[in-house]
Amino acid sequence: MVGSRFNPPSATDNRQLPTLAWQGWELTLPADWAPIKVEGDFDRGFMAIADLDRERLGLRWQTVGPKVDPKRVVADNLRGEVGQLAFEESAEATSADWPISRVYIEPDPPGRDVWIGFSAATNRVLQVVYHAAGRDRQLRDSILPNLRDEGEVDGARRWAIFWTSAILPRPMKLLRKQLNVGDLAISFETGNGPLEIRQMAAATMVLNRRPLDAWLGGLGEPKRYRPFGEMREIEWPELNRIGVCQDHVRRRRFFFARWLPAGFVVYAIHDRAADRLILVRA
Repeated sequence: MVGSRFNPPSATDNRQLPTLAWQGWELTLPADWAPIKVEGDFDRGFMAIADLDRERLGLRWQTVGPKVDPKRVVADNLRGEVGQLAFEESAEATSADWPISRVYIEPDPPGRDVWIGFSAATNRVLQVVYHAAGRDRQLRDSILPNLRDEGEVDGARRWAIFWTSAILPRPMKLLRKQLNVGDLAISFETGNGPLEIRQMAAATMVLNRRPLDAWLGGLGEPKRYRPFGEMREIEWPELNRIGVCQDHVRRRRFFFARWLPAGFVVYAIHDRAADRLILVRA
């Protein structure tokens, strides 16, 4: 399921963005924070998050081997991040989702508040570094209570970034990403060719220059595939979305190219509520 938002905010509530969900973990951010750097995969990665002025949050995750003591990994990572003296001032911050975790709060900001926790759900250690400009409880009261690993969708994983969101089967792995606020593209491996999602802002302006059905052609591969059947109009009234879709099948001269999918379907959708153009190929 692909969409523009998980929980659309009301017109009077500008405090929170939808949940940022990436590589299995989820976090709700203040409205003026956004990712500026994303690296890695499910087993190991890094994300930097900033507001309009400076970097505010850093997240780093890694998988822990079955024979490694996660409590020791958490302690060693925190000690390496803040030093021995600060480590001795740190405290345990365990919860149901994070059975092993420690947190260090900078006593004399500006400085860095650091939390490191182990998730038994995925055997991963996640490190959160919050750049505190003054005395506040942002890390304890806002960031950590909204931090989850794997989400709550059985058999599926949430992906959400820059107002683009999807719920996909967990075996699907991220192949490529182009993370721009106004023109985002991500691709996942399905085992039978990629699932490609693209979302563009200011859809009304875009569609004035190029109608919705014209976007279907740009998603095809005319050299290898041909349209099959009529273009179909689709509508989701409850979501205020309209769209078109069409099937494509592999051309006969590529009959023996069995590494190519036999066919795919393309969608061009106008999310009128969010004024986004969503393009999907699978």
